[in-house]
Amino acid sequence: MKRSLLLILAVLVSIGMYAKTGNAKVPTPTFDVRVTTIVASTTLYHASVFLTNPGPGDRDQIANINWDFGDGSAPVINGGPVTGHYYQPGTYTITLTLTYVGGETFTITKQVVVTPIEP
Repeated sequence: MKRSLLLILAVLVSIGMYAKTGNAKVPTPTFDVRVTTIVASTTLYHASVFLTNPGPGDRDQIANINWDFGDGSAPVINGGPVTGHYYQPGTYTITLTLTYVGGETFTITKQVVVTPIEP
């Protein structure tokens, strides 16, 4: 009886050591923005946005990644690397809202300046 109880206790302790408790620290998200200009019949400013943290190894912890380019267009829901287009020069605020599977939500903003093309 004592051996059985000790064995059960040892198994429960080992399971507890490896179980995810939901209290793990998740990385604070960050992102980079690259703006390029495309000149055709109209001027188009192309902004590529890359999630830099959390990295690809942590993607299984992410429930949602939502982007708002600050230009009045519809937000990009659940997008990894995304591209936004601007038709006018100006300063825009890009907002990332990232939710982890554990329920932690972060909202990060970054301003991007789109400069006019010199003729």
